[in-house]
Amino acid sequence: MRNTGHGAEACRAVLDVNGATCPSCAYTIERAGRKVAGVGEVRVDVNAREILVDYDGNPEALAGIQAVVARLGYQVAVKSTGTETG
Repeated sequence: MRNTGHGAEACRAVLDVNGATCPSCAYTIERAGRKVAGVGEVRVDVNAREILVDYDGNPEALAGIQAVVARLGYQVAVKSTGTETG
């Protein structure tokens, strides 16, 4: 995970995503999402219509990934957030 120097705690979020229906969609979201400051890992499950995001705990990082996904043309909403357990 990238260190942004904010000292925030590592977190995992689950986002609901609509419109991402194929491996190409998943790849595009994952690639763009990893470029967001504070975001470490992005995994898209097109079957579950979810995006798993590991980020630095900074709300701006989570907002950034949502903005990127929306710019790509997908509907996205936070389903859950929490501290990583391991």
